[in-house]
Amino acid sequence: MAPFPSSPTLVVLHTLRIAGRAPNPTLPELTGLAVDVIDSELTAAAADGHVCHHDGIIAGWSLTADGRLRHADLLADERSLANRDAQVSGAYDDFIALNGWFKTLCTEWQLHDHPPSCVRRLSDRHHEVDTIAHRLSDAITRFGPYSDRFAEALIRLRAGDGDAFTKPLTGSYHDVWMHLHEDLLLTLHRRRTETDER
Repeated sequence: MAPFPSSPTLVVLHTLRIAGRAPNPTLPELTGLAVDVIDSELTAAAADGHVCHHDGIIAGWSLTADGRLRHADLLADERSLANRDAQVSGAYDDFIALNGWFKTLCTEWQLHDHPPSCVRRLSDRHHEVDTIAHRLSDAITRFGPYSDRFAEALIRLRAGDGDAFTKPLTGSYHDVWMHLHEDLLLTLHRRRTETDER
């Protein structure tokens, strides 16, 4: 079964829903879309009152209240048309099985002055994360960027960029992890439970 093709409109709105606010330079990496497609979608969405741009220290695009409603409608339509809940749910279960391990590793990294052993242990299990990301992209195309985003964070980390482990808003491995977690919950239309917090 071929991956279900997500519409560019949903991809852009969904990315903003997950990120909260995203500047233009980050959107190609986050969405996997070409710059001209992103610009076209943002122009149309702004005209419809679904997104707005913020200036200042944390500049970028975000959804409006109407945009959140539009996103919810588009996501519900995709969920119905794609019929990929079984595949996504299976990947979610495997992701949650790693969640406690990853959170513990992040805590150790932050509290113990960035021990190199954390990078080694993350590297040792990265293939499990990558497998989950590929399973998801094989189900729905908008999951496609996650594999490369995880890989890029790990490359930076191995090269000595300590921010690439847990620093927020830097494209860190933790940033990508949190985005994927939220993406899975939204895609499956699930609320966070105690299982998600372990």
